[in-house]
Amino acid sequence: MIPRYYLRTFILVLCYFAFTTIPSRAADLRETLLNRIGLQTQEVRDELLSLKTLEEIRDYAARKREILMHMNSIEHTEPQVNARIAGTIERDDFIVEKVIFESSPGILVPANVYVPKGITGRVPGILITEGHSAAGKSSYHTMCQSFCAQGFVVMTFDPLGRGERGIYYDRYSGNEHVSAGLQGYCAGVHMSRLFIGDGLYAIDYLLSRNDVDPDRICVTGNSGGGAQALYLGALDERIAVTIPSCFTTLDSMIVAITATHPESNYFGAFAQGITMETLCTMIVPRGLLINASMEDFFPIEGTRVVYETAQKVYASAGVPGNVVLFEGEGGHDYTAEKRGEAYKFIARFFGTEPKPEPYIDPIPEAELNCTESFNIEDIGSKTLFDLIRSRALDLKQGRPEKVASLSKSELKNRLKQVLGIDRIDYTPQLYILSDTYTNATRDIEFEYTASDGFTLTGEGFLSGDEPERLTVIASPLSEFSSYQLALPYVSRGDAVLVARPRGTVWAPYKMDGMYKIGVNNRDYYFAMGAFNAGRTVVGIQTTDILEAIRLALQSLPSITSVRIIGDDLLAPAAVCTAVFLDEAVELVIERGLWGYGGIAANRVYGYYTHPEVITIRGILEHFDLPELALASGCEHVIWKSPADHNGSPLEKHGLYEFETLVNRLSKVFGMEGKVGVE
Repeated sequence: MIPRYYLRTFILVLCYFAFTTIPSRAADLRETLLNRIGLQTQEVRDELLSLKTLEEIRDYAARKREILMHMNSIEHTEPQVNARIAGTIERDDFIVEKVIFESSPGILVPANVYVPKGITGRVPGILITEGHSAAGKSSYHTMCQSFCAQGFVVMTFDPLGRGERGIYYDRYSGNEHVSAGLQGYCAGVHMSRLFIGDGLYAIDYLLSRNDVDPDRICVTGNSGGGAQALYLGALDERIAVTIPSCFTTLDSMIVAITATHPESNYFGAFAQGITMETLCTMIVPRGLLINASMEDFFPIEGTRVVYETAQKVYASAGVPGNVVLFEGEGGHDYTAEKRGEAYKFIARFFGTEPKPEPYIDPIPEAELNCTESFNIEDIGSKTLFDLIRSRALDLKQGRPEKVASLSKSELKNRLKQVLGIDRIDYTPQLYILSDTYTNATRDIEFEYTASDGFTLTGEGFLSGDEPERLTVIASPLSEFSSYQLALPYVSRGDAVLVARPRGTVWAPYKMDGMYKIGVNNRDYYFAMGAFNAGRTVVGIQTTDILEAIRLALQSLPSITSVRIIGDDLLAPAAVCTAVFLDEAVELVIERGLWGYGGIAANRVYGYYTHPEVITIRGILEHFDLPELALASGCEHVIWKSPADHNGSPLEKHGLYEFETLVNRLSKVFGMEGKVGVE
């Protein structure tokens, strides 16, 4: 029997070489996205390898740095230090200063700074970035003491949603980053505004200290902390040495095997030239040690490819020795072995001498806290949620009037951009799978190949030869009985199309062999895969429905109008379909999310609710669902049992508020008397 680890390695290597050669008639949704990502990342790799001089590399890095700052929503433009020491802890060989510093305005960050006793002059400053441990900075005190024993001033801080910066009701679930990240997408606020941005302000603080050498700054971290380290090294040229651990690998392999947290996912990043190989290139010519584990779920095969690319770029810059890959044991952890390699690498650049690690005396979490209540909000700090909610409320002002002023062409183009849709005019070829009758109703099951090569099915129902209206049903319930859903409309003489877009039981996102990081939710993995590929689940589902409708209209020339019914999680796609389809005259939204504004403005939001529907970068910067529905051009729009941000039916007060909103919007869009809420 082949050991599981080696079997997985073999499969991943096959995936790497196959991603650009998958046939157009893809049989798997995951393959379709990976194919797109493989092509995009290969183009980036080719561009990186075309850089031949340090000047070319620096120019390239500067352009990508600007893109990445925008993608991260980071506003750090110049050094800023607003910090205070909240207390100290004294040990035999070092002192821990409990520091609270400000990053974005009103955002307070609790940090620990480990200062060796007996140092003279300025010494290297090490920023240790922490990822997803619920305890935050206190969980890294062993690593901080180890680096401090090397004679370094060492700083670490609580990332958002961890330690003293818990935001929601589920601080210890491990998924606060997911909740905040998905909410932020809606309002165009990427959570790395703080996840990465806080690190830039931490560097500001380190550089302000009179015991830290500004020319000897290193950033390092493991897993999510490794992500922060790599991004910070790419963004901040003040960092002389960057050491990411258990993170760096091929982007396509990460998407193939897992779905990382939102802070590491950017809409269309690969198409804009941002990959892990790009981040490594942005660090040139500074020192880069890629610490990796051979048994990690972040594939070592991909790490080697990234290193090979980085090595070639560093060689083009004339500093081939400034990038090193270390492959160690110990799984997904910053082991003593990896720390030893870090000390040796740092010594090459900082002129230090590696020392054996001392015995580490544990420090209780409570002692390392910077606040008495273990909650930074209690001393007046804002949270990422506060920034998201404020942004969402600001965007709401005057937006309906702006949407109402758009021409239909402008609305379509803007929606295409937001959803990541390539084209809306494609009519596929029809392939009949079966043609039978159920109680005198003709039941046609068919197949078609979507514009991106994915094969989909659908079902159509007819009771007459020349129907004038087509009713389109997009509902997860079609899994149980398409005929029962269609029957009320067939009995009226309509032709009925039951769409089966991707992400439903008919075309699921398969998770076979995938590693679950924090979120065991198929829809989340689909959403992140699409997001990285520059697409959205709602956009994919919209084009799937739209192409099925165009196929039906071509097959039934007697059709003059279309009714679209969107149910539950497919309701947003139905709304968007109505915008693109000029033949749509009626839109019915059943049990669907009432709007993205409710998600962005509610603190109690579960990451498990609608992840595939939510992951649309900055939709509230342009419109919300009610505005899209009323701007669609449909003669009638009806909401039935609208759902709140957590997927539950709006209760009495919420329903009243929604009815009030719809009535107000109907006046803005000239739809008075043509809308309803049931």
